[in-house]
Order: sequence, then structure tokens, then C-alpha cells
Amino acid sequence: MAPGVPRPRPDASSKRSIKRTTPAAGSAEKPSDSPPATKPAEQSEPLAAPRVLPNLWLASILEQPALPYEWFIWLVYGKIAEHLGNSDKARFGQAECWLVSINGIQEPGHEDFKGVFLVEKHCLGFLSGGHAARFEAGATLLGPSKGLLRATDVRLVAAGMDRGKRCVFIVSEGYRAKFGVPEQAVGEVLKGLKDKGVVVMSAREALASMEPVDVVWTVPVEQVNPAEPQALESTSPAAQAPLAETHHGDGDFASQAA
Repeated sequence: MAPGVPRPRPDASSKRSIKRTTPAAGSAEKPSDSPPATKPAEQSEPLAAPRVLPNLWLASILEQPALPYEWFIWLVYGKIAEHLGNSDKARFGQAECWLVSINGIQEPGHEDFKGVFLVEKHCLGFLSGGHAARFEAGATLLGPSKGLLRATDVRLVAAGMDRGKRCVFIVSEGYRAKFGVPEQAVGEVLKGLKDKGVVVMSAREALASMEPVDVVWTVPVEQVNPAEPQALESTSPAAQAPLAETHHGDGDFASQAA
């Protein structure tokens, strides 16, 4: 853990029979006035390859029940800090907090601050350019800091990073209908947050998304050592491929070591 990180698929019924008729003796079929059938033109362009959803690897991971919220936000924050390489203690409003800066600015009150913050035993969140995604034990708040939408009974399931280097927070299903405003308004808030560097979506939305999530952190109930619970880091097969090529391609690491 980084320094400064706190601990806690045809229809057969549609077929028609075709009867073959034989001309009577001495009769001749009348030549057809229709021009001879022409061969269908060959397709000039190949068919598009079927769409492959990049995040299906997350399905079993996101189904796992999690430890209580206090443990979840604490341990996930630690993984985010390790991934981004920094963690500092600061003050956020009237509360002491831990924060991970993404752009080098260490003061959460600064208008250009971009990063992740943790208020111990209370909330985990993201803040950038006056927009926030804040996840508390009993509520989720999203949007501009001066006009946050608030929803209750929305549970944080996982956190991670996508291919675009944006923070990702995956929440429980049905969350869009719980903010007390039209879902179109929620969609606009989510777009604004995405523009600021954070993606909030449900597990189902994550699985259907064409934007790859490279790594996620969860805190499953089942632990190797229940007395010392740990966050689980899971990496997408696509994100692992470059590393495998580095070690097993031409001049692989083992050969160089030899």
C-alpha cells in the first residue's frame, strides 16, 4: 500500500412445398420472354465483424457480495492510491480526509483539483472542476458541487480505471431512477462528470459498454484472511496482453536473464 494510505441464432413453419410438373406428350413449353437470370453481383465490401463487448470479464466479479461499506471505501481507496502513486492527508471542508491527486494539485479546495478523496468511515468520492461523485453509506451524490443530485439506496459495487484513464465507479442497478429528477437530467449530469474524468454506471451498463475498463477493485466478503481483509484487484485480459508480449515476445525477459 502506498505511503500515507489509511488502513481499516429459419422458421420451419414458413416453408412451402414445391410441386414439379411434367409437360404433356407432344407439347412444348413456350419460351420465356423474360431475360435470362443474371448472377447476383458479388459483395464489394466484407461484412462487419460482430461486435465484441470488452467488459464481459467483469460479470462474475461484480456479482460477489461485498464487505460492509466502511471497510469497502477504506480498502478501495488504498488500491486507488497504490495505482496512482500518491496519497496525502488534508482537510475537505470541515472534515479531515485522505486524497489522491491526479493532476498534481494537492488542495481539494482548489478550483483545479482533480482526484479521489476519502473521509474515513463516511464517504469515498471524486472531485474535478467543481463536479463531484460522492458515495456515502446511505446516499450517492452526483453533479456540480453547488447543485448535487442525491439518491438513497444506491450501493457502490466497485471502483476502477478505464482505457481512457478515467476513474470508474460501478453502482447498484436502477440508480438512475432514484434521484427524484427525470432520467434525462441524470444522464446530463453523468455526461458532465465523464467530461471531468469520472464514469459512474451500473454493473449492467458496464458490461454493455464499448469503452474498456482495464482494472477494477472490489472487497468481496470471502477473504483469504478474514482478520485482515483486502481489496481485490482484477485486470482485464486485454490490459494484461501488452505485459505478456513484453515478457514472452522476441527477446523475452527469461532469455535476457539467462
